[in-house]
Amino acid sequence: MAAEPNPRLKPAALQPGDTIGVVAPASPFNKESFERSCENLRRQGYKLLVPESVYAREAPYFAGTAQQRARDIEEMFRNPEVRAIICAR
Repeated sequence: MAAEPNPRLKPAALQPGDTIGVVAPASPFNKESFERSCENLRRQGYKLLVPESVYAREAPYFAGTAQQRARDIEEMFRNPEVRAIICAR
């Protein structure tokens, strides 16, 4: 007997007023470009949750320490207000 496939979970579409969490789980990014992108999302009506540590730098290759980056994304998943998570790059 074949196992039944798991049904796909499809989240509801984002609506203006929804909160989007922004994290930087990998490498650093250009701050000016990042700020412009955030402003574009705000103009579309979204609220942004951007932890201060998203601007952190660890050596030339990482956007903060491993602990900071892991904590930020974990907090976004735990926050019931966050409807979507975007990774800065």
